[in-house]
Amino acid sequence: LDGVPVPLLFHVGVGPGVIAPQILAGLDFYPGGYPAMFGRQVGGILAAHTLEPAPRFSAEATLRALDAGAYVTAPLPAGRGSAFAAGRFSLTQAVLPLVTRDVNLGYWDYQAGASYRISGSERLRLLAFGAEDFLTQADGDEVKTLYSGEFHRVDLAYERGGAGAARPIRGSLFGPGAPEDAPPPGELRARLAATFGTDRTTVGGQGDLLATLGQVRALVE
Repeated sequence: LDGVPVPLLFHVGVGPGVIAPQILAGLDFYPGGYPAMFGRQVGGILAAHTLEPAPRFSAEATLRALDAGAYVTAPLPAGRGSAFAAGRFSLTQAVLPLVTRDVNLGYWDYQAGASYRISGSERLRLLAFGAEDFLTQADGDEVKTLYSGEFHRVDLAYERGGAGAARPIRGSLFGPGAPEDAPPPGELRARLAATFGTDRTTVGGQGDLLATLGQVRALVE
């Protein structure tokens, strides 16, 4: 997602996606022979990029049988950009106890970000997102965690160029794309980004498996 690795794509494996569809601008699927910028992966690649939030106040709510969610946008002061926040929370914690009191299943996710224009061709973009799935079982008065998976990501990027600066190499050095994706002759487009993240996984109550991610990326055209 915007070059940030995502360890979990769907809640409980087959449920809704961990990223709100309102923030996605597009998705590229590489079944094999993916661009070198995604290096050291095995199998196919799903590469999504986010939509710049609308520079106005807006709100959207969703209510489904299994979960509820919301998505809001707002402009930044002085017309310098915009910000957004989205989230989803499962309702299974309220539904499952009506069927069984021994097992509980739930999930949640969040996404938040902002785009701040420094000048006509430069901007800063901040993106934070995370999610958790959990499955617990009651054993008398004790609640055991059968599975729990959680991750968080924070990405800060500096972008230089026109509207396509978020993906400066698409359609040129690293992959296919429409001719209009290429910058005009002599224009410098670049994206410099730093990412920090944490992962936590628990299986069968056997303790937590923790991981920390630190990443710096640079794309220049």
